[in-house]
Amino acid sequence: MGVLIIDSLTGLINRVGVKRVVEMLNTLLAKMKKLNITGIYLITPQSHPSGTVNTLEYMMDGAIKIKVEGERTFLKIAGINPRVKTREWVEYMVKGDTITFVGTFAKELIK
Repeated sequence: MGVLIIDSLTGLINRVGVKRVVEMLNTLLAKMKKLNITGIYLITPQSHPSGTVNTLEYMMDGAIKIKVEGERTFLKIAGINPRVKTREWVEYMVKGDTITFVGTFAKELIK
C-alpha cells in the first residue's frame, strides 16, 4: 500500500490538455487500484471549465472541496465514505497543526 500525490492536475492540463490527462489518469488509476495505492490529486477548479472538473471528479472515488469566503474557510466531502453525515459546506479553522470545526457542526459529521 502506498500514496501518490499529484500537485497539480491544473499544471498538467495546462501543459498537455485535458484529453491526455484523462487518458493518463485512466491508466494510472487502474494500475494504482491493482497495487492498492491511494491517489491524491490537487486541482484549481476555477482554472477550468466545469465540465473538465466534473469529468475528473467522476473518475475519482471522492473529493474534498475547499473554499474561502473572506477570512472564513469551508470544506465539503463528496463520495469517499458512505458514513459521512453531511454533504454540506462545513466551516473550519486551522491554528498551528490543529483543525477545528466551527458552529453546530462537529467532526463527527464528516468523519
